Amino acid sequence: MKIFEANSRMQSIFESNRVVPLLLFFCCLAHFSFSWYMACTRPVWCDEIFTYFHIQGETWSSFWERTTSGLNRMPPLYFALCKLLFGHLEEPILPCRMLSSLFMCGSIIILYQFFRFDLPKTWAACLALAVTMPSDFFLSYSYEARPYGAAYAATVLFLWLIRRSEERTCSIADLVALGLSCLLVPSIHYTFAISSAIIGIAHVAATNHSRKHLFITYLVAGTAFTLTTLPLLMEQTKFGNALAIIPYASLSVAKDFLAKTMAPGVCLLLSALSAWGFYMASRMPFEKTAVPLHRIATIMLLALALVPILGFVGSRVIANFFFLPRYYLSTLLLPAFLFLPILSHFARFRFSRLSQMIPLFICACASFVSLTTHAKEFEHIFTKPQQYSYALFPDPRLKKEPLPIITDDLILWLCYQYGGLPNLHYHTSDNEQAVRLKAYLPKNLIHQNKITEAWEEFLFIKTIGQPFTGLEANNYLTKSREDYITDPVHKVVEYKRIHSPKVLQSP
Repeated sequence: MKIFEANSRMQSIFESNRVVPLLLFFCCLAHFSFSWYMACTRPVWCDEIFTYFHIQGETWSSFWERTTSGLNRMPPLYFALCKLLFGHLEEPILPCRMLSSLFMCGSIIILYQFFRFDLPKTWAACLALAVTMPSDFFLSYSYEARPYGAAYAATVLFLWLIRRSEERTCSIADLVALGLSCLLVPSIHYTFAISSAIIGIAHVAATNHSRKHLFITYLVAGTAFTLTTLPLLMEQTKFGNALAIIPYASLSVAKDFLAKTMAPGVCLLLSALSAWGFYMASRMPFEKTAVPLHRIATIMLLALALVPILGFVGSRVIANFFFLPRYYLSTLLLPAFLFLPILSHFARFRFSRLSQMIPLFICACASFVSLTTHAKEFEHIFTKPQQYSYALFPDPRLKKEPLPIITDDLILWLCYQYGGLPNLHYHTSDNEQAVRLKAYLPKNLIHQNKITEAWEEFLFIKTIGQPFTGLEANNYLTKSREDYITDPVHKVVEYKRIHSPKVLQSP
C-alpha cells in the first residue's frame, strides 16, 4: 500500500505543469553559475583582448575609428552594446563574459519554446537541453567576451519568430519582426549572414503564407545588410585578408570543429531518446489531434547541412578549397534538426507523464555532468596557461627586464599590452598598417622602418621557426634566452649590436 501511495504521489507531481519549467530554470541557473565560475577563473583569451581594446575610449568617434581600422574585423553592433554597458569600467571582460552567458541561457528558453510548437512539453525540453549544454562550443562561448553568444541567441530568436508566424495569420507586424530578426543575426557576426540567408530561404520554400511577401521581406533585409555593412567590410579588409574571418582551409580542422559542435555524446543521447520514444510509442494509443512537424524543419536541416557538404566535395576536387566557413555556429542546431523529425513522431502518441519525465531527467543529468566534464577538459588553461594558450601572460620577469623588448607579432604585442608589459614595442615595415594601428592603440609603442637601430641591445620575441624580420644577422650578436617563458609558439632572442648605433628614424 505504501509503495502504491508513493507511486501515486510521484505520478501527481509529474502530472503537474510546474515540473518542466522548474527543471529548465534550474538547468539555466546551473549553466549561469558555471559560466560565472569559468568567467572569473579562466585567463583572458587573445580574441577577447580585441573586445577590450575595441570598447575602450571616451568618445564614439574613437570607437568608430577602431571599428573601421580593421583590427577587429566584425560588425560594430555587439561591441557598441558592450561599450554602452561596460565601456566605463576599468576591467570590462568579466561583465562582457556574463552578457554572453545571459544570451546563451536565453537561447535555451527560446529554443524550448520553438520546439514546443511541434513536440510535447517534456520532449521539447529534452531537445533544448540535449542540443545545447553538452556541446563544448556552447559552453565555451557562454563565458567568452566575443559576439558568438549574441549571434547564436539571435539565430534561435529568428527561428522562433518564423515558427510563431506559421501558427497564425502573418500580419505586417510579423513581417517586420521577421525582417528585423533576419537583419539582426548577421549584424552581430558577418559569417552568420550565411545562416540567416539559409534560414530565410528555407522559410520561403516551406511557408504556408504568401511566398511573395516573405521573399520581399527577406530581400529588403538582405539588401539593407549589404548596403550598410559592405562598405565597412571593405574598409576593414584593407588591414588584412578578408578570408581570414571566413574559412577553415583544412579538412582535419573542419572535422575537429564539427566534432565539438555536434558533440558525439549529444548524438548518442538523442539516439537513445529516439529509441526510447519508439519503444514507448509502440505501446501507446495513437493521438490524432497532435500537431505534426512542420516541413520547414526538414528543409532547414538540408539547407544547414548544404554548406559543409559542398565544402567536403570541393575539398576533394579542388586543392586548397576552403572546407567550412569559420564560426558557422548555427551548426549547433544541426543535432536538433537531425532528430526533430524523429522526435516529432512521438507527439502523435499519448505518453504518461511519468514516461515523458524519464528522458527529461536523463537530459538534465547529462547537462549537469557536461558542466564538470567541460571544466576538467579545459583545466590545463588554468593550471599551465603559458604552455597551452597563445600569448596570454607575459613572463613576470619580462616586466623587470631593463632592455627594450621588440616583437613583430601583432597578437602577442596586444596580449602583452593587456598583460601590463608597456616595455614591449611592435615593429612593422608596413607603413599603412602602422597608420591604422596608431589610430587604434598607443602611438609611442608602434615603430616602423629601422627603429631598432636606436638601441645598442634589445630583446626580440619571435615566432618559432620564422626568420628575424628586418634584422641583419651580420650586424648583431644573437643569443637565445631560454630562461624566459613566453608560450609554446614564441621564443626570446637577445640582440647586441656589433657596430655603433645609427641615427634614430622617426616613427
